[in-house]
Amino acid sequence: MYEVELPPNLEPETDWIALQVRGDSMYPQMEDGWLVWYRRQTDGVNPDSLNRISVVKLTEDGSVMVKRLRPGRQPGLYDLESVNAPPIRDAELEWAEPIAAIQPR
Repeated sequence: MYEVELPPNLEPETDWIALQVRGDSMYPQMEDGWLVWYRRQTDGVNPDSLNRISVVKLTEDGSVMVKRLRPGRQPGLYDLESVNAPPIRDAELEWAEPIAAIQPR
């Protein structure tokens, strides 16, 4: 864990979290090594995350991913879409938060 400079469009008083992207499943929207900024605002899935690129944490194995979040086929389940990888269907999420900023590095 390390500290990085906050992008100028984000309010400095807020508890922002930066997550470094690993892999190319969201390329060209974001590349390996770029930072995405979000904040934990709610318990569970933040409704503002739906249909947006979000940071999500899977209940099954605790993986944290950056994906476009869509409603799943059953209540409480979600489809996770990538640009360059097959979608993950009907995933159970511990939480999800929308991305506030993407920072190339």
